[in-house]
Order: sequence, then C-alpha cells, then structure tokens
Amino acid sequence: PQFAIVRYRADFAITARLGQQTKTVLVECDGQEFHAAAPDRRRDACLRAYGFETVRASRAEILACPRNVSAQVSSILQEWAAQ
Repeated sequence: PQFAIVRYRADFAITARLGQQTKTVLVECDGQEFHAAAPDRRRDACLRAYGFETVRASRAEILACPRNVSAQVSSILQEWAAQ
C-alpha cells in the first residue's frame, strides 16, 4: 500500500519526531519511465509547501545500493534537525 498525502500517493514515507514537530520524507521508487520532470517538480513543490520532502530513486538504484537512498533520507532529516 502506498502512503496517501494531500492529493498524492508516495511509495514510502519515513516519519521522524524532531522536537515538537513530526516531519516526513517521502520516497518514490518508480522507474525513470514513470517520471516526467515537469509534473514531478509541481508535485514536489506542492508537497514541500506542506512540509514534505521527496527522495526519488529507481528500483535498480534501490536494489543496487539501498544505503544511498537511506543516506539521502538521513541527510534531509539531519538538515531539518539542525534548523
């Protein structure tokens, strides 16, 4: 099942409690053929306005090196924690 957020769905959602706030990083793992740059930018901008960040990776990238994807998520969470 996907994570429903605003009017979209995300493949995964990583939620963290940072102080008094709960923050969420969304992970999209569709292949390149499913992503068009302009619609993705609009979607990401809409979700960012609600406080969500999106990490995008292809299935191949996730299978080949899942640590790279988790490092991207971790980086976003660390950035939020430092604010």
